[in-house]
Amino acid sequence: MTRISHLLALVVFTVCPALLHAAPGDLDLSFGGAGIVITDMGTNYDNGSSVIQQTDGQLVEAGTSDGNFALVRYKTNGSLDLSFGGGTGKVITDMGSSYDYGSSVIQQVDGKLVVAGTSNNDFALARYNADGSLDTSFDGDGKVTTAIGAGTDSGVSVIQQTDGKLVVAGYSFTGSNDDFALVRYNIDGSLDTSFDGDGKVTTDISGDYDRASSVIQQADGKLVAAGRSVNGGNEDFALVRYNADGSLDASFDGDGKVTTAIGGGDDSALGDSTGWRQAGGGGVWSYW
Repeated sequence: MTRISHLLALVVFTVCPALLHAAPGDLDLSFGGAGIVITDMGTNYDNGSSVIQQTDGQLVEAGTSDGNFALVRYKTNGSLDLSFGGGTGKVITDMGSSYDYGSSVIQQVDGKLVVAGTSNNDFALARYNADGSLDTSFDGDGKVTTAIGAGTDSGVSVIQQTDGKLVVAGYSFTGSNDDFALVRYNIDGSLDTSFDGDGKVTTDISGDYDRASSVIQQADGKLVAAGRSVNGGNEDFALVRYNADGSLDASFDGDGKVTTAIGGGDDSALGDSTGWRQAGGGGVWSYW
């Protein structure tokens, strides 16, 4: 299947009184000169999936370029931050497979950047220093991949807990369907074995396809994963709440799990990432 070239892009909308005739919702022409910035990362396929604003105001976009993790950092005016990525503003990271997909990016409290996604059908994490170089204090080379089941595992959303540990949410294929999947890592990138005994938790919601797309930590330390669950042929909103040790919180709807139908068709709660995914490293692409 022929793939169409894509470019990572940012569009910024804002209210800017200094701009002549600017109105709420108009493009901010102080950003890249037109309110739109397009960045060519590679030779074929570039896809941005997640964006954050750093504590210094600069913007970081994460995604994929030609089958590798990709990061771009922009100054507040939309120009590339040349102090990032060895003078280019861009970082490409080969996570070890023919197709690596970066889905979510965060800035840790210490300023380091973490990208979560998928590599070789496993959860994947990369941590970067402030200048875009890989942080070798994280699993020795800045990169971690984690197999959850024997099938396809996909990391979609990452957070840093208040204790510094990292939690990645997504889904894991069981052989017949997908289940919610969470993995918790220590600060050094090792699996946190205080989390369900091995650092990994999978949750079947409906007996059909269940996929988490976002995760948060509540003020009381409990974790909540949101996504979708196929229930009676249609997809519904799905929420699962976990205790700090990874066990289901039975005080949440009696079993820790809730599904909610919004309309008569498919309903899907989304968090950090939506985009085109390649199934099993083959030539089939689907919108997720």
